[in-house]
Amino acid sequence: MLVKTLYHIYLRGLIMAKEHLPAWDLSGLYRNIDDKSIGSATRSVEGKLSKFVSKYRGRVARTASNPVLLARAFEEYEAILTGTAKPVIYAQLLFAESSADPRKGAFLQRMKSWHTKIEKGLLFFELEL
Repeated sequence: MLVKTLYHIYLRGLIMAKEHLPAWDLSGLYRNIDDKSIGSATRSVEGKLSKFVSKYRGRVARTASNPVLLARAFEEYEAILTGTAKPVIYAQLLFAESSADPRKGAFLQRMKSWHTKIEKGLLFFELEL
């Protein structure tokens, strides 16, 4: 009986503790998981990647011989990578906040897969340098 009582006290403590846990304010990144600007951000990065690939694939060695062009290429490369950060970080923080939520887990997986696709698209640049 004592063990059962202690167990119930423990569970009540967990429930009360959960009710008082701090929550992150992620509104500085996106409003919520359905925020349309997440899709806009990912499409923007994909568009930049497409232009970057068209512009530089197979031409990196020639670009590298001109410091000004190489600096411009690195700026574009950096902009693509920087653009991936916000949606991926949001997904990671959202999932960390509640890892039991399957919707948040699926969202994180989509963002990770998308990020991998972008990195794969950029790989040629590193290899051609």
